[in-house]
Amino acid sequence: MARRTEVRTAAIAALLSFAAAGCATSQQAPDTARAGEYQISCGYFGWYICYEKAGQLCPGGYKVVAESEEHFGGRKLRISCQGQK
Repeated sequence: MARRTEVRTAAIAALLSFAAAGCATSQQAPDTARAGEYQISCGYFGWYICYEKAGQLCPGGYKVVAESEEHFGGRKLRISCQGQK
């Protein structure tokens, strides 16, 4: 019985993780004309959601420009992709 509960809990955790990963949005940083600079919003999910999205946007690596956590706006990560001008 305990094994069934463990499997069910693991399956639910995996589904929630996949659902949360799709919740991050990104846009070209609005206040700069520099290519390769993005602002990523990951709502109130863990910071890892923002960092996963950053890795997708910048497969060659990135530099964190700023992190912010707003009461009503959730978490935002601003990054600059390495190797882009």
